[in-house]
Amino acid sequence: MIEEEVCVTSVKDDVAWVEKTSVSPCGSCREACAGSIAGKLFARRKLSFSVHADPQLNIGDRIVVGLPDSALVRASFLVYLLPLMGFFIGAFLVGELAARLNLPAHDLLSLSGGLLGIVFCLILIRFSGFFEGAMYRPVILRKLS
Repeated sequence: MIEEEVCVTSVKDDVAWVEKTSVSPCGSCREACAGSIAGKLFARRKLSFSVHADPQLNIGDRIVVGLPDSALVRASFLVYLLPLMGFFIGAFLVGELAARLNLPAHDLLSLSGGLLGIVFCLILIRFSGFFEGAMYRPVILRKLS
C-alpha cells in the first residue's frame, strides 16, 4: 500500500477534498546540479483530489490516504507500455503497407504510423475509463490530527 499524508480542505456529505503539497527531494543545497535545477523548477506544487470521507472529518485534519501497489503497477503499464506497443504496431503496419504499395520514403511513413499508434493509445487510455474503477481511488487509512 502506498501511503501519503494529506490535509483535508473541504468536506461535503461523504466526500472530502484533500490537498498534498509536493516537496522536491533535492534543491536545498546551493550546488548547480541537475537535481537542484529540477527542484527549483518543480518545487511546491499542490495536488488536490477527493476521497470517500468519514463523518468525523473536519477541515484542516491531517489524514493518511493509501493506494494499492497493484493500482500503481497497472497504471504504469497502461501509461508507459501501451503507447510504446502502439508505436511499434503502428510503425510496422504502416511500414508494411507502404512497402507493399511501393510508396517512396516508407521509413518516414513508418515513423508517422508509429506516432499515430502512440496518439491512438493515449486517446484510448484517456476515454476508455481504465482509471475509473475503485482500485484507482485512494482510501483513508487513518486520521493523524
